[in-house]
Amino acid sequence: MVFKGWDKAQEEVKHELKLRFHSLAARLIELDDDGFDWGAYMRVTAMLKTDFICFLNSFSRPLSDLWLKNIYQCMKAKDVGMCGATAAYKAWRFSWPFFELRFFPIIMYPLRVIRRLINHFLLFGYYPRKYCPHLRSNGFAVERKRFLSFVKSTAIPKNKRDCYKLESGIGSYSDYVISLEQRLVLVDKFGNYYDIEDWIGSKTYYCPGQPALCIADNNTDLYDKENMAKKRQMEFEAWGSISHE
Repeated sequence: MVFKGWDKAQEEVKHELKLRFHSLAARLIELDDDGFDWGAYMRVTAMLKTDFICFLNSFSRPLSDLWLKNIYQCMKAKDVGMCGATAAYKAWRFSWPFFELRFFPIIMYPLRVIRRLINHFLLFGYYPRKYCPHLRSNGFAVERKRFLSFVKSTAIPKNKRDCYKLESGIGSYSDYVISLEQRLVLVDKFGNYYDIEDWIGSKTYYCPGQPALCIADNNTDLYDKENMAKKRQMEFEAWGSISHE
């Protein structure tokens, strides 16, 4: 269990959590609060000895009793280089933000467009024109030695744009796995496995109802709470097509 980003006001809660994890014989590791999730993943890998590692952040919420067994079985399958609970075909490229006909969203809309344009140009060249299949950087498993090889030649992210680069597009870990001619595999809550061409039919991430989702997080929760128009935009941004009709 990795602890990072705790301030002094949270010491009591932190102590209670440590007691809980000690009762489970967990190993506790404290890291500096930088590098986002990827920084923690990259640093902790060198401290571990297991053949495989499954990374989850504090938003993770497994939805199946056999979630870890299913991911482990997936990683042991032939030619699998990375296995995860959520995936997408598209990554960070400019798209128009969702427009809401309400006073405050209308006022903020130009700023949202400008922010997206800035990110688009700062990340230009890191993404293919249309698709860059990738497993999202939460609820995913890797072979430790292979991931460590990637980490040794990769800088700790300094901002969210660096995290986008590590998750998807050219130079990402998914791209690294594909370059090694290994498979990126999506797993659902029932233990079914999906190769890239079948991801959009998995009924998991950003699919109506997300009924087969293996591990929920803040992004999957956000999708569930949005109205139909916003869901359609989120689906298009992840998959390049709209699932809701």
